[in-house]
Amino acid sequence: LLSGTVLALAWPGLVPANLRWPVVVALVVAAPLLHLLLQRVDAASALPIETQLAAFEAQDEGVDDERPDEDLDVALYSAARSGRVDRALALLDGGANAHAFPPPNERDQRTLPMLAAILPDLRLLRALIQHGADLNAAHGGMAPLLAATRDSWHGRPEAVMTLLANGADPRIADADGNTPLHHAARSSDPGVAALLRDAAGDIDAINRDGFTPLGIACAAGNWRLARFLLERGAKTELPNASPALLAAAGTEEDDIAGVQLLLKHKAKVDARDARHRSALHEAARSGHVEIVGLLLAAGADVHTRDIDGRTPWLDAARGGHLEVLERLLPHRPEVALADHDGRDALMLASTAERADPALLRRLLELGLDPTRRDSEGRRAAEHAAAAGRWTIVSVLDPAYPLPAAVADSGNAG
Repeated sequence: LLSGTVLALAWPGLVPANLRWPVVVALVVAAPLLHLLLQRVDAASALPIETQLAAFEAQDEGVDDERPDEDLDVALYSAARSGRVDRALALLDGGANAHAFPPPNERDQRTLPMLAAILPDLRLLRALIQHGADLNAAHGGMAPLLAATRDSWHGRPEAVMTLLANGADPRIADADGNTPLHHAARSSDPGVAALLRDAAGDIDAINRDGFTPLGIACAAGNWRLARFLLERGAKTELPNASPALLAAAGTEEDDIAGVQLLLKHKAKVDARDARHRSALHEAARSGHVEIVGLLLAAGADVHTRDIDGRTPWLDAARGGHLEVLERLLPHRPEVALADHDGRDALMLASTAERADPALLRRLLELGLDPTRRDSEGRRAAEHAAAAGRWTIVSVLDPAYPLPAAVADSGNAG
């Protein structure tokens, strides 16, 4: 009421001029009276959840020094996992072992520094550091700095800074070869990546899947992080690593921003991965029409073949993407080409999840032979029949014998 009255007086023209001074006088008189009334009102009762939490904390107050050390350590892990920092600090003061590993029968095998590194309250992490906890001790393929960068979308920059300032190794890797910078590449904020880079984290580290942090950022469509890494010297191609352009071309969305960014930073448009696949392969397989167009405009080779003998044309057919096939046609792909299994675009399209009769009819118009057999002696209609795609079978071979249930229904689909 008091605040509303003050605002009403301050608002131009809201209170008539002849009433302004009476309202001011009333406000001066009413303010202490209202304040006195407020002080006499009973305090609000606690919410039920607050009562429950208070009782819960009361059960944990204090540490029984007579309990065995093993019990203290188990209690410390329980407090750390549930985020009860005050309880964990009390247990440390009571003699719990800051260096203890989790009980072997526990499903959660994260160590105390790992658990502390992902808590919003960093007091436990600082206390463990003061007790000499080893911040680079790996357990279960994980380490505290990896946990801090992996287990949060924002990467927990305060925890990362604390760990790095106290000797955590920014080049440590988990069981899959991912460094903290790999995990930070998925973060929505480049702050963590900047901290790791300033601490001499390896910007071009390669994990077991052949991805660098730049490749991870591109695969996630995280163009902000990709730009950050590129501007700090990340390489778009490395020996034994999958080129970042492939990851950018095969994202879930048909977004050309990442491909444009990489091409601007001199990425090779026809760079290959270990399976000899190019970015055009990935874009065609994913059905990304706009990315395919951008790569073609940059000079991508439509005739390049991967380790299975497939070209982007065959990958587009395998994905059932008619629009991509149409985009490739002006660049004169080998329409009738077959892969190493003897399967041409018609055979690959016949079992594609997205295949429809229009796609198969278009391939037939382009001259592909429905009677052609692959290395196993099977025709396209036989592949479609094996996959239960009876609508496709009827397009490829109207005389193909349909199962009784399908024929009786009068609907090949």
